[in-house]
Amino acid sequence: MIGAESYQLDVSRLADFSTFVDGYQSRIVTNTSAVVAGLDPGTHYHFRVRSVDADGGTLESPTGDTLTLTSVASISRDVASPTNAEQLSYTVTFSSPVSDVDAADFALATTGSAIATIGTPSGSGEVWTVPVSAVAGQGTLRLDFIDTAGIQPHAVRTFASGESYAIDRVPPVAKAKDIRVTLGTGGTVTITPQQVDNGSTDAGGTVTLSLDKTVFNRNETGRRTVTLTVTDAVGNTATATATVDVGRDVATVADLADVATTYGIPAAQLPLPERVGVVYTDGTTANVAVTWDRSTFGDGVGTYTLSGDIVPAEHTTNTQAAKASVRLVVTQATQTITFTSPGELRRDAGSVALQVSSSSGLPVTLSVDDEQVATVTGTTLNVLRLGTVRITATQAGDANHLAAAPVTVTVTVVDPAEELPIRVHQAVSLSADGINDFLMIEGIRDYPENKVTIFNRNGTLIYEVFGYDNGARAFRGIGTGRLPVPSGTYFYIVEIKENGQWKHKKGYFVMK
Repeated sequence: MIGAESYQLDVSRLADFSTFVDGYQSRIVTNTSAVVAGLDPGTHYHFRVRSVDADGGTLESPTGDTLTLTSVASISRDVASPTNAEQLSYTVTFSSPVSDVDAADFALATTGSAIATIGTPSGSGEVWTVPVSAVAGQGTLRLDFIDTAGIQPHAVRTFASGESYAIDRVPPVAKAKDIRVTLGTGGTVTITPQQVDNGSTDAGGTVTLSLDKTVFNRNETGRRTVTLTVTDAVGNTATATATVDVGRDVATVADLADVATTYGIPAAQLPLPERVGVVYTDGTTANVAVTWDRSTFGDGVGTYTLSGDIVPAEHTTNTQAAKASVRLVVTQATQTITFTSPGELRRDAGSVALQVSSSSGLPVTLSVDDEQVATVTGTTLNVLRLGTVRITATQAGDANHLAAAPVTVTVTVVDPAEELPIRVHQAVSLSADGINDFLMIEGIRDYPENKVTIFNRNGTLIYEVFGYDNGARAFRGIGTGRLPVPSGTYFYIVEIKENGQWKHKKGYFVMK
């Protein structure tokens, strides 16, 4: 105003200015504008201005009025954060009492996958509760005040700096794996969630693991199902199942008795035990299958130690790789001789191959009891004269074989042309050259009841003997008087007892 030296300001709640706001009755204002502080929000105020000139004269302005604004002082969480609650609420505090607060006055600011629905606010005056429901997803929720027109008294300031909820309504990912465990010395085994976990995760951070069963005893061997529960930081859970194969582990293997066998049994046919006793870590025992390593079995008589792999039964293990062991004692094998008798042979048979062998394959030794009848060379029989010869086959054994029981066969050499089964040689030599040194009577030993009588040309008896045997009892040119007889022709009578009857043969021989 022209000529004004200063201004005076009056502020009152009443239109007639019968009362004034403290400090604002005729308040001197030196500028053309003034800030009024300490007013209550949402309240009608009346104001007027008077100009004062140098002489103290005043001029009053028309009365004006205004309504102070209502604002949101704070929006705070009602429960702790982070949370996995499906329903939450916020406390909204206004700067002055308000009314007509509804859901449309607010909006949710979200991050991540978080979502929710704003419910109907409740309250009065300055403090109101705004619920939110159907909370889902993972992220943050912040309640903002957005309506500047609906609330009474009128409020014009929005508010977007309240407390946010960190929400996590997404369950973790539970992953479990099957495991195998063995009972311990006390007959139990304890497992941990970490053994079953197969990489369970949660997008919100760390997880806590738990199992519905952690201890198993010897009555619970086999495949058992456990449930792994995965809990995230705010309490969301997920589960997964796994199979726990509860077994026993071999602790010791029983000592086996020596196994005796004989030489010649193939390694694959050795009489080894098919099962062996074991003691498990929980103290129980069982007979389990064993697979033998036969490669250490040698070829010969002796003692061998063989190792065997335990074949774990179902729900058992052999983590210590315990092995079975057995001593195999191999003794000499028995053997037999197979000897086929050629039976009766003719005197002119010559050399005859004999069918004789040992079960071991070792060579057989042959001998005869009368080399006047036949001899042997290897396994060939050489037929010489009439008579009966016994051939004995032997096998003395070796380091791996016992001696075989001897086998004897009897061979009779015959001459169908002879009337009697004997033949008297016709020459006796006195030269002592080993040829015709005595009167050979072939076949005479087969008839021990015999009598041989020798005469000279004059009929004089010069020799007589019972039991002639071509050996100690044989005519060698010595007469009955112990005197040599001269060269010449002599006559004989050979008598034998055959089948209970006496038979005789006559003839002559020449002694030189």
